[in-house]
Amino acid sequence: MTEQNFKAAAGGRIILSVQLDCPGIVYVDADPICRQATIRATTLDAEGPTADAVDNADVSSTPDGLGLRIKSPYTDRKSGGLVEVRATVPPGSSAVVQTDSADITMLGAGSLDDAHADTKSGQVRILAAGSATAVTETGSIYVGSAATVDATSLGAEGIPDEVRVRIDRADAAKVQTGAGDVHVGYAASRLEVTTGEGSIKADNLGGDSKLQSQGGQITATVTGPGDHRITSATAPVRVTIERSAPLDGVRVQAIDPRGQAQVEDNRPYPASTGGAAAGAAATQSTGAGVAAGPAAVSPSKWRPNGTIER
Repeated sequence: MTEQNFKAAAGGRIILSVQLDCPGIVYVDADPICRQATIRATTLDAEGPTADAVDNADVSSTPDGLGLRIKSPYTDRKSGGLVEVRATVPPGSSAVVQTDSADITMLGAGSLDDAHADTKSGQVRILAAGSATAVTETGSIYVGSAATVDATSLGAEGIPDEVRVRIDRADAAKVQTGAGDVHVGYAASRLEVTTGEGSIKADNLGGDSKLQSQGGQITATVTGPGDHRITSATAPVRVTIERSAPLDGVRVQAIDPRGQAQVEDNRPYPASTGGAAAGAAATQSTGAGVAAGPAAVSPSKWRPNGTIER
């Protein structure tokens, strides 16, 4: 086994930078009891190119930063042993991690300020951050909780029913994938998703949204006010406006050129309206989303290819 240990020049929050060109994994742990950031780099190899790469790691330390780079000793970057990099930082620190094929996991009981992960084929997991940015070519992305999320998966080929990007909770999120499904639990203010061949599922839309898929089904649930434009080129669109959504300030445009977009409005309407939405405009439309005439909306009723505005 070969091991190297490094420590920040001073205590407190830092900007962490890690670049790992070898296969392996990078952990960043935001630990509430950590006072001074540390990095531990290890490989099970006691000798050989991978051990040499760990021994020859480049490290830099400033009063507010700690950086590490481990270069790949292999010309093809696919052979040899694995390298594990484990960094422990105080909560509120920022982390920038770049890898070739190594997975990136940012976790801990504390939260990072800014988390940036960039990998070619590794997987990215960010548990909690103020802002989270993740870029991968073929790997998956998971974000637990962040104020803002920017997630990009560039791969054009995906495994059917594979969730390429999952976000549990965010204030605002922007997601772009070439293929693979996207699943967002809660977006408080805005969600923007564009995907090629994947499906989109949004469990709880508290604000504006723009969801677009070229070849996947879209399922969305609206719980708050906002404008929602939801479009799929070749698959069904199904939108539910929950009972908890406000009676005013909700606009949903569900578009499927094949005519299979559906909107269900479950909001309770005042008794004086006789069950219809007073002051609301609900229009059935053609597959291209062109209004074909007004129609009253009743709770728990599906309106095909519709626009609902109140």
